[in-house]
Parts: sequence; C-alpha cells; structure tokens
Amino acid sequence: YQDTMQLLASSQFNTIYKSTTGGMGWFKVGSEITDGYGTGGPFVTKLAKSLIDPDMVYAVGQRGIWRSENFGSSWQLFPIPDSLWRSGGYYSNAQVEISAANPQIVWAGVNMSDKGKVHLSTDGGFTFAPVNNYDKVTLGRLSGLETNPLDENIAYALFSFAKTPKILKTYNLGQSWFDISGFDEDSISKNGFPDVAVYSLQVMPYDTNIIWVGTEIGLFESTDNAQSWHFADNGLPPVSIWQMKIVDDQVVVATHGRGIWSVTLPELKDYKPPKVPLAPNIQAIGESPSGHLALKVNLKSEYDSTIVFVKNINSNEYKAMLTIPKNNIGITKLRINYKVDTAETVNSYIVSYKDGKEYKTSIYNGIIYPLTEETVNYSNDFESSKSGFGGWGFSIDTIPGFVGSSLQTQHKYQNNSSYENMLLTPIIVADTLAFFKYDDIAIVEPGEENSTWGDAYFYDYVVVEATKDGFDWIPLNNGYDANYDSLWLAVYNGTKPVTQDLYRTHITDLLHYFSKRDTILIRFRLYADAGSNGWGWTIDNLEIQPNGYLDVEKVFTNDQFIINQIFPNPSNEIINFDFTIYKDSKVKIEAFDIQGRLIETISDSYLAHGKHNISWRPEEIHNKIIFIKFTLDGIVQIRKQILLK
Repeated sequence: YQDTMQLLASSQFNTIYKSTTGGMGWFKVGSEITDGYGTGGPFVTKLAKSLIDPDMVYAVGQRGIWRSENFGSSWQLFPIPDSLWRSGGYYSNAQVEISAANPQIVWAGVNMSDKGKVHLSTDGGFTFAPVNNYDKVTLGRLSGLETNPLDENIAYALFSFAKTPKILKTYNLGQSWFDISGFDEDSISKNGFPDVAVYSLQVMPYDTNIIWVGTEIGLFESTDNAQSWHFADNGLPPVSIWQMKIVDDQVVVATHGRGIWSVTLPELKDYKPPKVPLAPNIQAIGESPSGHLALKVNLKSEYDSTIVFVKNINSNEYKAMLTIPKNNIGITKLRINYKVDTAETVNSYIVSYKDGKEYKTSIYNGIIYPLTEETVNYSNDFESSKSGFGGWGFSIDTIPGFVGSSLQTQHKYQNNSSYENMLLTPIIVADTLAFFKYDDIAIVEPGEENSTWGDAYFYDYVVVEATKDGFDWIPLNNGYDANYDSLWLAVYNGTKPVTQDLYRTHITDLLHYFSKRDTILIRFRLYADAGSNGWGWTIDNLEIQPNGYLDVEKVFTNDQFIINQIFPNPSNEIINFDFTIYKDSKVKIEAFDIQGRLIETISDSYLAHGKHNISWRPEEIHNKIIFIKFTLDGIVQIRKQILLK
C-alpha cells in the first residue's frame, strides 16, 4: 500500500511469488512454508494484508498461521493445536484476516464447531487463542472472516450453510457472537438476507451503518447496521464475490470468473486507515567492519523504549544487549556490542514498548565471523593463503586442467540460490590509488538480448559488493554474466571448453563508491534464479589498493621534505622534480597510472640534505594522467601529472 512496486501473487497450496518491480519480474518466496501441496496447504492460498502496516502478511495452513513481517520475503510458523484448529480434517477453507483498525489484532480459523474454533491474536500474530463459539445453533466451516475498519473489537464470521446464520458479529473480540443475517435458530431470515453462500463483507468507514456483503448471487447491502438487507442493484452483475477491499477512494471487488470490478465512492475521498502504534521490524542483520553485530531496523512508531535481544545458536537464553530511549520514526542502523572468536549463527529480535504494551519483531538470524585487523593493502593469489574468507557456496581449490588455486563456486552451481563469500579482512579506503583488482571467469546463465543488470530478464549474475555498515551492500561494478565476454558465452553454449586463458581482469576505483578512510568489507556473490544454470565462477589474483596509502596529515618540519616544483605540467617529454630534504634520507620516487599500477620507480636512493633536482623521461608518452609518489621516512606526498603526446 505504501510502495506500489511491491506485489504478491499466489496460486494453489501456498505457492507465493513476489515482485519488487511493479510486476515486470517475479521470484518465488515462501520456501519456509511447509504447508504446501499434499502437506496441508489450502487449495486457494489465503493472504491477509494490512493497509496500516503493509509489511505484515499472513498465510494459513494445516498446522496454523504463517507470518511475514517483510512483505513475504521470509515466513515463520505459529502453530495452533490440531484439536482446536481443524480436527475435522479439512483445512482448504482456512481463513486469516488482519484487523483493518489495528494490525496487532489477527483473526484465523477453519471451523466454528466441535471440530475447531476461531482463533484470535492480540499481539501481532505471535500467539493465538481460541474464542467462544456461537451458542444458538451448530455451525461448521467458515467461508470468510472480516473486520471493522474503525473498531478493533468488532469482527465478522461468515458461513455458507443452508437455513442457518450467514453472518456472525462480535463486539468484544469473540467473547460472544450475534447473528446479523436474521436467521438465529430459524430457517428463514427475519431481516431479508438471502439463504445463499456468503464469502466477503465490507463495512464502510464513512458510515458504519452501511455494510456490503458478497454472496454467491451478487452484492447485498444494509444501510441501517444490519437491521434490514436488500440486493445492491448498483451495476454489479449477480456473480459470486470472493473478496472486497477498500483502497483509497475505491471499493475493489473480486468475482468468480467475471473479473475484478471497482467503484469510486466520493464519501471515501478523505479515507485514511487509522493511525495506531505499529510493531518494529528488522530489515537486515549483518556484521560491521569493526566485527560487531549490526542490525538495520525500522522503528515504525514513536516508542517509549526499545530493547534489542541477542543469543548465539549455542545459548539457551536471550540477553538484552541494547536499550534505545524514545526514538524518531524511520530506519535506524544499530551496532551491537557483540563480537565473536569463531564463526557463529546469531539470533536477534526487538521489543518496543508504548503505553505499557509490547510490540515485537520475529527472530532473525545471521552469521558473523571473527575479522582480522583492518588494512589498506591486501593481495591474495590463493596459493600461499587458502583462508580468510567466510560464507557459503565457495571454496579455494584447483580447477581440473588449471594451474594453481583460485576462489571458486561449485561447478555447476545450483539453481534458485545465492552464493556469498566475504573477505574477513576489513579494508581502509586509501586516500590515493584506491584500486580494487581481480581476474575471473564467470560462466553463468546469460540474460535476454539487450537486458541490463537489474532487469527481470537478466537472469543469473555475479557481482562484487562492499559495505561500510554490514547490511547495505554497494556493487563495485554492475553485475554481469556470460555475455560479458564472447568466449565465456561460447563456453556457456557448449562450443568451447573452460580454459585458463579465459581469465579477464577487472579494476575498480573504490573512491568512486566510498570516501577516503572509510573502513569496508568486500564480498563476492553469485545469484542464480530458478531457470538454467552454468559452470560457475572462479576468481584469482585479488589485489586491493596494492600501492594505495593514507596521506600523512601534519605540518612539514625541518626533519622532513618539501616538493618545490614539478615541471613542466602538462609535459610531452622530460619531467623535472625539484624538492628539498632537511636531513640525509632515503628518497623513493614512483610513477603510477590511474589504475594504481606501477609505471616505473624513478629513484630509490639515499640523498644528502638540501635541494635536489631529478629528471625523468617516461618510456611512453600518451595523453593521460599519472601520479608521482614521493616517500621519505614513512612520509608520503603525491602529485598529479598530465602527459600530452
């Protein structure tokens, strides 16, 4: 409701797909939901949503309620005992509905009889308890559950048995029920409601005396709070109406086989869902470059306080690790004082408090690793060192037919997966020459012709990413696939074997993405969709800022040196370096290209104190920018030089 690019779609037996591109591309979610085909999933998947808290979604199955607080990306089961849930053995008509007045109120049920009860949660779906049954006649399977848009205590249970009540209403969260369809213990309604199947109901928020009910023969209406009913002869055909929802100033109606209908009501023009305290959620769990547990949380309301609880997989209890006082609404990034000596799976959840009531998140887990000391320079040819990475789906090994080891995925990689491997050495972004370089071969499924990374039709890809907070990963280049190189594509298509000469070099300037002195973590990631797959990915000759350094920020004194002049600049021939040193010292002068590669060591010798002039003629003159690096006793200065052919 707050982001129209995000959609959920479903088919039978809790098969659920999600789009984050307004329907241009879809991916399957709900792998955690084990109530599926043949294992207790309903024939028609039921998804309950909330306009007040759109991140919250519920599904239903044989074992109870499935809850998602990130719009379907992940799910958790909250079981309900079978004897209270569906002891009749039938669950395909199971219902779940979030209160339109308060998303902490969630209704669910299969039956209202001796074979099962309607259940209610008042804590956002974490616990459910049975409510009382209607006591005048015996009913059975539900055909719908609905709520009141203004009063969280009111709900409606819908039925489709002949000659019995069709709509039960509760004013007190299920302690008692009343038949508003006029049947009670009779076989004919006393207030004009038809003896037909009932599937949906909508109370109008601008006037709660107006109630619309979707039946198997069309739309029925009451304008006097269910004292009387009549067929709503307002242009909608007499068709079965499965769902009705208010969205802004429209009522949207879903029919059986006759399409989706909507009507704009002027009375709904200013309708907004009620503002009530919402539960926070954890958007991401990760590890900061300092090695601490990091959480990205959405504090959706102003709370009196919020507490973060943490435990590792070997612990029996959670510990309160951080308390947040009154907060501003929005995304907050937290660094938790929790570090590890060995790789650990860490669980965390959050409880917020408002006016004495709890609002909590599900339990989230992530793996954090012991990190080494941060550094500016890092290199690895994967021969001398075969460790220092953490993640899954990668190994450091030798590919048959290749010489030497490399960092690589399995061959072939698996479909519908994401392989991640993180360098466990934090990198300080250099002030100068902050270049990241590696060689690789990526034989992964190519996307459609003319597709670009991020499109729905790009399919599988590899990407290198970095983060400075532990969860917001920034790509250091666009993701790519076998289309990156024509020979890679030939391998994917089976016309060429994988050979070592297929390695290609990638160079990125970290200063294009981060600021000087940022400390970052870097990871390699391969994403595979559910379609075809390929040979995989191998990475070698990793170099991070091999010549990068941090400028020394201090005033030059008489035990250091001064660069007086570099001339001419620009130059198309000899370049002169005019500098002064104030003690006998070893002076090193080097030239680097814009990718940070060493062009030439111009001088590396001891010089007497005083003024000096050194001349240098580059072997090749091209129109380009180079850097001249001076080093004396650990003091570094850098100058930019332009070459003109």
